[in-house]
Amino acid sequence: MTRTPPRVGLNFLPEGDFRAAALPLFEAGLVDALERDIDYAWGSHPRGERRDEPAWALEILDAYAADDALYGHGVWMSVMSGRWTSRQERWIAQLTDECRARRYRHVSEHFGWLSAGPFWRNTMLPAPYTPATVALGVDRLRRLADAVGCPVGLENLGMGLGPVDAQEQGAFLGEILDAVDGFLLLDVHNVWTQAHNARLDPLALLRTYPLARVRELHVSGGDWYEPAPGARPIRLDSHDGDVPGDVWPLVAEALACCPALEVVFLERRGQTLGREPDRAAYRADFLALRAAVEAAFDVGEERCA
Repeated sequence: MTRTPPRVGLNFLPEGDFRAAALPLFEAGLVDALERDIDYAWGSHPRGERRDEPAWALEILDAYAADDALYGHGVWMSVMSGRWTSRQERWIAQLTDECRARRYRHVSEHFGWLSAGPFWRNTMLPAPYTPATVALGVDRLRRLADAVGCPVGLENLGMGLGPVDAQEQGAFLGEILDAVDGFLLLDVHNVWTQAHNARLDPLALLRTYPLARVRELHVSGGDWYEPAPGARPIRLDSHDGDVPGDVWPLVAEALACCPALEVVFLERRGQTLGREPDRAAYRADFLALRAAVEAAFDVGEERCA
């Protein structure tokens, strides 16, 4: 069976550095799709107050939405928090308003949790894999689906507290997604990060995920953290560097083995694109990603049939 090649796009940031870095790609007609942090304007404020976005950014988003090529990615819902809060209720209401105002092909959120009680701005943390937490995830994803009126999914987590977190995450996500017919947003840098930090084989770890449910890929870079002088470095999914060479084999594997794949996004934080060498490297990563997609779909999918 012949598959349709996925779109290749960028995570969109309403920042001048991003605009300067990405403009040559837009001008060349190479950006097939955009992914927006759908709660960018209001999600990070404790009372949901909106921040302004520049007119040029809104015009680009509207243009991609009109072409049915705009995707939404949530940051602040905290899917696996144990208690449903008024902040999350307000987040869902504002998400509904956003999806009424602008068309999104699908909406995803991060797996894991970042809020508990008065603490709600944190790194995304894993939850234990139990029947109760599966039920919790199903409830949260159903709330998300009710709010947006389009397909919904979850992104695999880059943070783990040990090898078990990494090895069980695919099955954990699979149970939640199966219950609501949701999709998996597979972040290959997150897989590589988990594999490095837990001393696991990255290709074997990737194959533990429900690849038939993958509708979207994220490809990004990050940084290293040395907890003590001479200690083994920890990999961070910080989106502030080029795509590492070791991530590209995972990209090729995912492109070959995800039959429902629709779109692939290059991610990078806008605050890291202030210098022209960084902008050039960002554009080079995007062109390499487009080339990887073209190569994967020229070769076919025999090894994953």
